[in-house]
Amino acid sequence: MSNEDPGWTAHALLPELDRLVTRPAYLQCSLVLLEWLRARVHGDVAAAFPGVESAVVKVTYVGSYPTIGLRGLHVTEAERARELLDAKISEVVRAHGLEELISFMLASRRPWSERFAAYERDAVLGPSD
Repeated sequence: MSNEDPGWTAHALLPELDRLVTRPAYLQCSLVLLEWLRARVHGDVAAAFPGVESAVVKVTYVGSYPTIGLRGLHVTEAERARELLDAKISEVVRAHGLEELISFMLASRRPWSERFAAYERDAVLGPSD
């Protein structure tokens, strides 16, 4: 038995994002926002947990909703990694403005519609290039 979690370890949704990401009508907006957040915090999480991968993933529980998932963690690291991820996301939400989000959206080399299709098909948001 391996001590590495083979799946995506999704972090708990932050209260300030919950109203948006759990509503199907706002799915595409949620995917863009979560991918922006993932891109902003991945470096800090990867520095603390070398080898970790991050992606926007679909979580299915009672319904389904997007969140940021981590994988490649030792099972003993998962909780600390989720806590760091949540803390870094909270920092970004408080510190960065709408202009930065819009620039991020426009910088994607791959059309967002293709990335959304990958999310629906594979339950992981497609890459930007």
